[in-house]
Amino acid sequence: MVDIKKKITEISQKTGIPLIQFSYLISDDLLEEIEKAKTVEEVREAYSKTTKNSEAERKALEKWIELLLEEIEKAKTVEEVKEAYREADCYSETKRKALEK
Repeated sequence: MVDIKKKITEISQKTGIPLIQFSYLISDDLLEEIEKAKTVEEVREAYSKTTKNSEAERKALEKWIELLLEEIEKAKTVEEVKEAYREADCYSETKRKALEK
């Protein structure tokens, strides 16, 4: 599969057109990928493809938090809770929930 963000970055560099102006080309695909993500790993991968301050970045962060909270709720072992804790942002609700569990 062609890495769309990589290709668009190459085009941006060759043409001098700012990358942000191409963001609409990748946002629909990313939004779909984010929506379909079922694991933290999948949403992390989608997040890595987003443009800073974009709708896709915001949606990916929201989904990431949602999936982390689900992981914490489902965690049955200390190791599973530790993993969710490590994934959470500092001072976030997800980190607090992991500590409580």
